[in-house]
Amino acid sequence: MLAVGVITFALGAFIAIYITRIITAPLERTAAIADTIASGDLTTQIDVAGKDEAARLAHSLKVMQVNLVSAVSNIKQSTETMAVAARKIASGNADLSSRTKSQANSLEESA
Repeated sequence: MLAVGVITFALGAFIAIYITRIITAPLERTAAIADTIASGDLTTQIDVAGKDEAARLAHSLKVMQVNLVSAVSNIKQSTETMAVAARKIASGNADLSSRTKSQANSLEESA
């Protein structure tokens, strides 16, 4: 009777550990993906397999990563456009300043 109890306890412990690993392994993988994205690395390939909650979470992280890459790309492009416009404005200002100075010199010579 004692042997049956020990075997039952050991089997229960084994099943509990097995189920815990089945649940925590995908969550740990998903947490690692989130940590990678949070650290700023948007180049990591995210493979999604399964239809459980952890797979849905991994899929959401993949979509978020794609959207972040797109947003960063759009921001970079907008920044480059603004830099070009700022250079054109600076050039126009320098040209206007030069012409104003030239006009002022002409006025002084006329007076």
